[in-house]
Amino acid sequence: MPTLAEDGWQLESGVERHAEAPDTFEIPDEAIRSRLVPTCTAKLIFTLRGADGPRVERMWVEITGYTDTGYVGVLNNEPHTPDAPIALGQVVEFGPDHIIDALPPADWNPETREYED
Repeated sequence: MPTLAEDGWQLESGVERHAEAPDTFEIPDEAIRSRLVPTCTAKLIFTLRGADGPRVERMWVEITGYTDTGYVGVLNNEPHTPDAPIALGQVVEFGPDHIIDALPPADWNPETREYED
């Protein structure tokens, strides 16, 4: 995983943020976060090295595949941080715990909270 010190950016845990403020920081159920498929998009929290110190941005990543521990995708947003160390189209690896929002595929049933066959 990238680190702020070595790579100039890192991902933050959405699960940890939710645990700190469960009434005001909602995240999708684990059933959604762990079962996304390519073409779904996931919103992640990035901490970026900025000229005036670290900046936090929430950006969308389109899932293109899987890793042993989660997903791989491409950044769908241009960071607002000047001279950001990442850019639109950059490959990002992340796990379900990083996801703070998701747009699941059409076969997800929000009432049963399961994928339909």
